[in-house]
Amino acid sequence: MEHVFPGAVPEIPVSDLDSAGAYYQNQLGFTIDWGGEDGGIAGISKGSCRMFLTNRAFREHYGNAAPVLVWLN
Repeated sequence: MEHVFPGAVPEIPVSDLDSAGAYYQNQLGFTIDWGGEDGGIAGISKGSCRMFLTNRAFREHYGNAAPVLVWLN
């Protein structure tokens, strides 16, 4: 039986979610797909690349302490 794994999605810690989202969008051409500062997490994408940006409150609430986490989504 062969296992099929989903694409990995890195969770990038940021100090200001809205500013980081604006940078990824305006400077790097990503699209903000959902979320924002209010929820503490945002999903962004460009082509087949997907990432999560998270603020400190989100990471502390869920115990996500590593510098970068990778989700299998």
